[in-house]
Amino acid sequence: MKVFITTLILVSASIGFAQLPDYKAINNSLAKLNDSLYISKYEASNNDYRIFRAYAKSTGDSLLIETIKIDSMQWVRKDFYNKPFVEHYHIQKGYGEYPVVNISYQAATKYCEWLTKQYNGNKKRKFEKVKFRLPTKNEWVVAVQAGNSSAAYPWEGNSVFTENGSCRANFRQKREEMKEQGAEQFSNGDILTPIASYWANKLDIYNLAGNAAEMLLEEGNTAGGSFKNYAESMTVDAGDSFAVDFAPNSAIGFRWVMEVTKK
Repeated sequence: MKVFITTLILVSASIGFAQLPDYKAINNSLAKLNDSLYISKYEASNNDYRIFRAYAKSTGDSLLIETIKIDSMQWVRKDFYNKPFVEHYHIQKGYGEYPVVNISYQAATKYCEWLTKQYNGNKKRKFEKVKFRLPTKNEWVVAVQAGNSSAAYPWEGNSVFTENGSCRANFRQKREEMKEQGAEQFSNGDILTPIASYWANKLDIYNLAGNAAEMLLEEGNTAGGSFKNYAESMTVDAGDSFAVDFAPNSAIGFRWVMEVTKK
């Protein structure tokens, strides 16, 4: 079950009231990659991003507000059309724990910068000083493989289906593959799925394969594939499915890493 439940903390500021992250929840969501590097167990959610947007709005910083805007019209592209999501996906409470998508690389970076500043200024923080940022491809691979350097996926073995034919991740299924598995129906999500869907890997990290493709530190790069992609796009050595169609995109989100610079 998911343990990272976002709550809102209201703090007084000269500009009024601003919404800040739940630091205890952040600490509980850490998956350790090494002694100085942690990764979030979950993709950043609509709830997470909503707190950030509310904070940005409270500052009155028009440039920041413009930079971190959500491009909901990505839901009505010719290659993927879902008009109801334009108005509902980023607003309705029911989608609060779904991955935030349709934002730019600069927006994801600004989120990490904001989280760094807020975390380092909190008296109850776990570490003295940290830096939140997007992961490198190598860091993402380490998270996926969880100690098994030969692993292609976040789970054991090379099959993207369980023994009963259910999908191990949220990806685009081929009918011939489903027929081979003896599955009676498609078992992927309704487009995107909540950030704690399916099964966590050995590091307790969710959705490293499929669901939302995840931005990497080098701008223009993603890893993991998405609900739009077939299984072969989810392996650790797969080519980037969005190399020519980067963010904002309804299939691209992000997950942060936390680098400890002073314990």
